[in-house]
Amino acid sequence: GLLERNVQKRLVDPEVLKKHPYFASIDWEKLNRLEITPPFVPAVKGDDDTSQIDPTFTRQKPALSIAGEDVLSKTAQQQFMNFTWVADSELSLDKD
Repeated sequence: GLLERNVQKRLVDPEVLKKHPYFASIDWEKLNRLEITPPFVPAVKGDDDTSQIDPTFTRQKPALSIAGEDVLSKTAQQQFMNFTWVADSELSLDKD
């Protein structure tokens, strides 16, 4: 299933997920066209409203990066020395 702990048994293909009996009532075409009203729409006061997020998470000190320093070995890091390309979407401050 989707929440299967064993990665090898987990459903990861979107098409397989769409065919799962749990999602049988969903019209995926309408969903893609945003024509389906969600069953629950939280009341939020703005883009930075965290009132719907458990305080257990909002009290945590944010990490500067989700990647640790040891993600790439020193040798692998050297292969990317002076690598300057960054995706346009990462540079844009105007995110949709």
